[in-house]
Amino acid sequence: MRNTVQKSALLSYHIDLAYHKLQATETFTISYAARRRRLLKSQNRWSSLEWTAKHEVECPHTAYMYDFVNGIYAIGQNAANDRRFSENVTFYRLPPHPTLPTSKEGGVGSTVASSANGATGTPGGISKEDRWTHGFNMTILDFTMDPEQDFLALLALAPPELVSFSSPT
Repeated sequence: MRNTVQKSALLSYHIDLAYHKLQATETFTISYAARRRRLLKSQNRWSSLEWTAKHEVECPHTAYMYDFVNGIYAIGQNAANDRRFSENVTFYRLPPHPTLPTSKEGGVGSTVASSANGATGTPGGISKEDRWTHGFNMTILDFTMDPEQDFLALLALAPPELVSFSSPT
């Protein structure tokens, strides 16, 4: 059985995927042997923290409210820079692969996103297309998201006109 597995690139690739608790999510035109080499190279880089590319992302500040899911980093902000609540949520699509260099606008803090997937090239910042802000007419206390489902859930205070403190009779 061992000999059969070693001779089969398909079986070896799927066994390595299972070992690393991963699933194949894309259809590739490359061979299973090449996929397995790429997988093992990536796993070795992760275990030794040998990044092949680093991308600096300009952010206005660190935030009390943030989420990072599937390559999207989101931070809550407000005009008073009070970290206890938010009025806006800014989203950054982090580059899994090198992007074209862009101008560095605004912001004083930065976040570094690194890739161990074998990407090479010129590291760049986040383009305007990969950064967007949604303003909400409410006080947001927390949020979570799932970009794959295009889902954003907000935990917010009720507007004052909806809050009633009448005592039961």
